[in-house]
Amino acid sequence: QHMVDDVRRRLEDLGRFVAFGAICGSITGFSMGIVDTVNMVRREPRPPAAIFRLAVNEMARSGIIIAGFFSTYQVIKHVVEPREVYGIGATATAAVLPLSMLPPLRRYVPFSLTLVAVDAYHTMTAAER
Repeated sequence: QHMVDDVRRRLEDLGRFVAFGAICGSITGFSMGIVDTVNMVRREPRPPAAIFRLAVNEMARSGIIIAGFFSTYQVIKHVVEPREVYGIGATATAAVLPLSMLPPLRRYVPFSLTLVAVDAYHTMTAAER
């Protein structure tokens, strides 16, 4: 019974980590989509309806990709439970590898690693409290 309770608790925790990763990642991705849209419209002006459609597409694409990344990072971090910077670096490397391998997705790496840096800072400072 104790083992079942422990597994249940770990799965509930895992669900919270996935939700946290998806929420933080999607907000970051949406922001990135807005910035990308503004840059594209500055280079090539478009009618308002086309700008709206472009913004929705860019926000959706970036939101899904960054949310997927950060959820993956949170799951790996939850499984590995890194206590030191090296563990966080290994976790981040494993999660960012798919983005790094595909040239069209490489532009998402800096934003993804920014989320990791903020999370790592929180993880390291929370351990000291």
